[in-house]
Amino acid sequence: MITSSHSISQSLAQMRRQPPPTIPPAEVMAEQEIPVEIISAEEIDNIFAEFSIKTDPSKLDGMNIAVDLDDTLLFGSVTVSNLWSLGSGYGDKKIVNGYAYAKMRKSLRGRYNALLGRPEYDQICRQTNPYMEYPRVIVALNTPLVSALNWAKTRGANLALVTASARQRVDYLKRRLPILNDLFGNRIMAAEDIAARLLCVDSEAGLDTNETIWTKSFSLHAHRPNSLAAKSPWLVSPLFDGQSFDMLLDDSNVTFEAFKQSGLDSYLFRIHHHNLDRQKLWMQAVQFGADVCLSDYKLGGAGGFPEFHDTLIEDVLYWPLLHKDDQLDWGADHG
Repeated sequence: MITSSHSISQSLAQMRRQPPPTIPPAEVMAEQEIPVEIISAEEIDNIFAEFSIKTDPSKLDGMNIAVDLDDTLLFGSVTVSNLWSLGSGYGDKKIVNGYAYAKMRKSLRGRYNALLGRPEYDQICRQTNPYMEYPRVIVALNTPLVSALNWAKTRGANLALVTASARQRVDYLKRRLPILNDLFGNRIMAAEDIAARLLCVDSEAGLDTNETIWTKSFSLHAHRPNSLAAKSPWLVSPLFDGQSFDMLLDDSNVTFEAFKQSGLDSYLFRIHHHNLDRQKLWMQAVQFGADVCLSDYKLGGAGGFPEFHDTLIEDVLYWPLLHKDDQLDWGADHG
């Protein structure tokens, strides 16, 4: 899926902060894998049974489900303001480091910060490590939803990750979080892949087709041209061997409005972070289970949901690879 097109690289770079923050060199980025304890498929079945959700495996077998990354699977401290309140906050020692701090030089102020008990992030010399100039960012895994997606995959669903984040960050997160690889394997579209696919819209939009879903997809792209948020069934279809997805899980307001305008809203399952309220995150996972099984569910009668450990990770590539906007500009000389 990935392309080395100069116009794509240039357009994506222009969507980032200017001047763009420095990407940390590989030698100072932590690489150890982070184990994640998710809720087993059998336990998810038990939760759904409490809500009288009929989990017919035949409805899940072969179902195509596309999933967004940021603020869907991973909640970030930049967009979810109360994320720092988990655990012991900003200085929580359980936050998994993103930097190999032992390889980095401490400043004089940093040594003083160490005496004050501040995190290693505040002890490093910014002059010799300019990629540390931006505020610290952590991300937290949406464990209920990840567990429900794992349940869907074990029951036969095909999962794909579709994200406006850069390929370099996605690959890094996959190396650190094996659960992402377990769920999606190579079914992944990053920002570069979405951009490459968008270059094909004009050449395919005019094709004579009786597929209503493709017609609505091209309507979406006409409504929101060159948008990384326009994750239409047509755009994502290469991940599913040319087929449409049955459901897209995404938090974006832009995506929601584009799907609604194009008559594709029935294909979108909208994610809300609910300020990380555990009960509401679980209820959202229950709703997802009901939707993929085409089953109604009862709000009452459920017992307590399983507890889970918060997986908090320092995200070192967030700032340098963040896209501030969703709209690509190919430039006047493109084509």
